[in-house]
Amino acid sequence: MKAAVFDGKNLSIKEVLKPVLKESQALIKVKSIGICGTDLAIIKRHLPTPTPLILGHEFAGDVVEVGKLVDPSWIGKRVTSEINSNIDFNCFFCKREMFTQCISRKAIGIDIDGALAEYIAFE
Repeated sequence: MKAAVFDGKNLSIKEVLKPVLKESQALIKVKSIGICGTDLAIIKRHLPTPTPLILGHEFAGDVVEVGKLVDPSWIGKRVTSEINSNIDFNCFFCKREMFTQCISRKAIGIDIDGALAEYIAFE
């Protein structure tokens, strides 16, 4: 699949592997995406991130496949993004519904690959 990959210096369209679903994830066909100030900060290197990295955390798309732990009725539904991934729901912050501060949190398009791609796997 094609994706916009930032290598630490340049953002370019590359051919990358389509995501492989975990049991708890859905595969989303990206239909639209917003470019955010965070994306620009990453490109300008004002916000350090791992590289290479597929940018993009503001998106909408259609669920095209689900892992075995996900309700199959999600297939075909239109969804939008939640930037937070890997939230533990047990830490001090999660117990207070402050999920963006979770100690286990990973943000799509910042810490892990995002949605400037044809598909994204997400929980």
